[in-house]
Amino acid sequence: MNMFGLFKKRKKKPSKELFSSMFSSLALLSAVQDAYNDYAKRVNEGEVVYPAHRRKGDGIVPVWHDVRTEALGTMFGFGESDIASLAKRESTCQLMLLSSFLKERPHLEFPQPRGEVVADTIQAVWQIYLYLSAVGKEVCDRETDSDQLSLSGKGILDSLEARAVLLRSEWEIFQSKLSSGASSLAEIPKTVFDVVFEDVTKKTKSIALSCFFGPNYESNIKRLKAEAGGDKEKLKAINEIVAKLMEASTPDELM
Repeated sequence: MNMFGLFKKRKKKPSKELFSSMFSSLALLSAVQDAYNDYAKRVNEGEVVYPAHRRKGDGIVPVWHDVRTEALGTMFGFGESDIASLAKRESTCQLMLLSSFLKERPHLEFPQPRGEVVADTIQAVWQIYLYLSAVGKEVCDRETDSDQLSLSGKGILDSLEARAVLLRSEWEIFQSKLSSGASSLAEIPKTVFDVVFEDVTKKTKSIALSCFFGPNYESNIKRLKAEAGGDKEKLKAINEIVAKLMEASTPDELM
């Protein structure tokens, strides 16, 4: 049973789109850009409907995957940004980006590029969240709709900012160990791109769930189970599908 087409497969899967924790940060970034370029080509050729959240008849997982692709694609080509620097496992580079994001906050300035590499790189990341916010508002998603977030005193960048604070500390510790000659004991931290990718993946999952079940998706999923009544086979199928979906940390696990 494939309730609601949750795991509906594509006729054609683009190359390099299976993202894995095994990827290095730069390889992951390269895979993201390749997937976006392929996706844009398929949209232009009429193979898929853009934007993903407005599609009719598609499954939750493809929508999750493609909204993520659309969002991440907005960061490419912004001003003087150096997107590759987000994925460089080098302490000076990472600390410079984190300092700009947490202290200078160029993404909160005027929307046009500043013409400086680091500032424009942070603003390029901000384009992702502007896209997520716009989509979130359309589907009333509680994780990305700015209106819902502001009512509870939250913002779309809260989780990323909290993770960035921790990441800055991790890179400072790593840099200190290198300086003291203890490099063999130092585990290389994640990059800014790694944490952005993780955050965007989580937020686009919420968007996809909101597309199908509304903003209170947990309650609506419970209602769906209740509607199965005494049909044990149907209830079992629903439970299995929902469990896989809710436990997945990335759409690639389900495609």
